[in-house]
Formats: sequence, C-alpha cells, structure tokens
Amino acid sequence: MTTEILQIGGVDDDDDEITIIHSTPPSFKSDAPKITIDLYDDVESPASPSSNQGEPSDSNRGDDDVVLRYSFACEICACDKPISDSFQILGCDHCCCTQCVSNYVAERLQESITEIGCPVSGCAGFLEPQHCRTILPREVFDRWGDALCEALILGAERFYCPFEECSALLIDDGSEIVVQSECPECRRLFCAPCKAAWHAGIECEEFQRLSKDGRSNN
Repeated sequence: MTTEILQIGGVDDDDDEITIIHSTPPSFKSDAPKITIDLYDDVESPASPSSNQGEPSDSNRGDDDVVLRYSFACEICACDKPISDSFQILGCDHCCCTQCVSNYVAERLQESITEIGCPVSGCAGFLEPQHCRTILPREVFDRWGDALCEALILGAERFYCPFEECSALLIDDGSEIVVQSECPECRRLFCAPCKAAWHAGIECEEFQRLSKDGRSNN
C-alpha cells in the first residue's frame, strides 16, 4: 500500500509551496525524491503565431482605425479629408468634401444644368438647393434658385414686358383669356395676345398685320 501525504503551505503563511511526500510499503526501500513545486514560478508560454515579427502591433492597428474613423475619401477629388468636411449626397451613400460640392454645383449651373445629380457616374443620387444652402456661396445659391424657377416655366408660357426699359419676365398660365393686361413691374398696359404695348382702337388682327415700324408708330 502506498501512502501519499499532501502538505499545502506550512506553519508560516508566507510559505507558498506544495510538498508531496511519497511513502512505500516497509518491504521496499524507496529512493523516490521529494518533489517541491513553487506556486509562483513563472511559466513562459509559447509565442503566439499571430505575433510574428514584421506584423503591425495592436497599438499600430488602433492608430490606423482612428485615422479611418475620422477621415474619408472625397468622391470628386479622391483626397482624404476630415469627416467633419464631408457632405452626404441625397439618395445614395456617396460623400464629397464641401468645397468640391460647391465647385461642382457652380460648374453645372454654368452649363445651364439645373437638375444636378450625384457626381459619381451612373448613380441615382441628387443635390437640391436647400440641402446645399449652408455650403454654397450666396450668389451660387441664388443663381440656382432663379434657374430652377425659369426652367419650370415652359417657353410657350413665358414672355417679357414689351416695354424695353422694363422687360420683366411675365407668365401666361392659360387659366383665362386676357387681352388688356398690366405689367406688375412698370404698371403700364399691354396687349397679352399680341405681346405688345396696348393698341387702343386697333383690333389684334389688324395690329399683327402691321409692320414692325407701323407697330412702333402706333
């Protein structure tokens, strides 16, 4: 029969060892050594496969994450810009920097384009004046609004005050037949069907048969 005595610690509480004593039957003489294990021995663990030399450390990867989180690539200039300078295009996930959007809108207006889409080719995203108001110069915003208003007016429905010193833009909505009308800007009377100054005493058919000089004299 084998007797094992397991002793943890000792009389002194500071003794942090486990002592294992093996005993054998009296008929055998044992040379088994006394085994002492120190509970606080440091055991070196094998190197992790992921910690190969040359790979970025966790701290470096963290720095990269911070850079990615606080910057973006502009869809127009393709430069990395701070996220605070990003402008979201409506109807899609594309972002551009505010300066590029402002320049892009101004260029489209120069080309007489009022319905401005996403700068990414083939994308259904779009831009609207009110959405862009905070990043556009005042003159660009006003020009865009004026261009949209004029684009909504069909060519057949708009004309200008016949008095050259006025030339205000007027609209014929076709809701009623109007002959004599007053310009809301210069307050002078004109003939709506003839789009000319009011020709008192002359029917429209007769007035329209007159030459340009005859109309001026009239």
